[in-house]
Amino acid sequence: MIEPILSAMRLVPAIWSVYVVLLHVLVIGLLSGRGRRFVPSLRDYDESIKVAHFQAQMRSFHKRIDESAKPGSVVFVGASGVQGLNLQRFGGVGLNLGIGGDTSEGVLERLPTYRSIGGAEAVVLAIGFNDLKLTPEETTAERIGTIVDTIPEDVHVVVCAVCPIDETKGFAGYNERIRRLNAATRVVVEGKGSVTFLEFEEHLVGAFGSDYTKFLEVDGVHLNAAGRDLWIDVVASCLSEILGIESKKE
Repeated sequence: MIEPILSAMRLVPAIWSVYVVLLHVLVIGLLSGRGRRFVPSLRDYDESIKVAHFQAQMRSFHKRIDESAKPGSVVFVGASGVQGLNLQRFGGVGLNLGIGGDTSEGVLERLPTYRSIGGAEAVVLAIGFNDLKLTPEETTAERIGTIVDTIPEDVHVVVCAVCPIDETKGFAGYNERIRRLNAATRVVVEGKGSVTFLEFEEHLVGAFGSDYTKFLEVDGVHLNAAGRDLWIDVVASCLSEILGIESKKE
């Protein structure tokens, strides 16, 4: 009777050692690149680190661009929708300072570091969609108004409305929020100096009808080539009307 008990007790250290080893293997696996994908908090942390690194790199690149910018530029500021724009239509005056994933808070932080803003002919601001993940529409609108206030009064600002998206791609209810954000932003910025609020949805409907998927990429958020061309057309027309800045269209 005693011998089986003693034998079982002798196995306890071995079992404990195996348990500890397996626990360490599990922890190491979860903290590894593949394992972290299955832990939401770690996955989100990794993603935030990557985004922060990317945005820091982009700010560094922009500093070089900004240092050599010519007076009279048309400076485009925003998130990935701006970063992906080809500004050849504006010849040598288009300056792209878009950073994918950016928010109104990020723009408010980085805009004062750009020397080119003070000597710009105009600033085209397109920001706000990424804010919808964490920030109420009214707060984002007020922040956009603060961004406009940081730009010298003699520089004309074109504040672009956020474009509608394909809600079937995991963004249920977003278009209503986008419309609320656009309405709130219009109220905030239209009372300011040299500012034009540029609505875009009506132009999309006019060009593509009510099927928004025709001007969006497969992610349901970003404009495709046709959508980007139309967006540039609308912005170019606005700049031509208010400032006489002509764009080149092949």
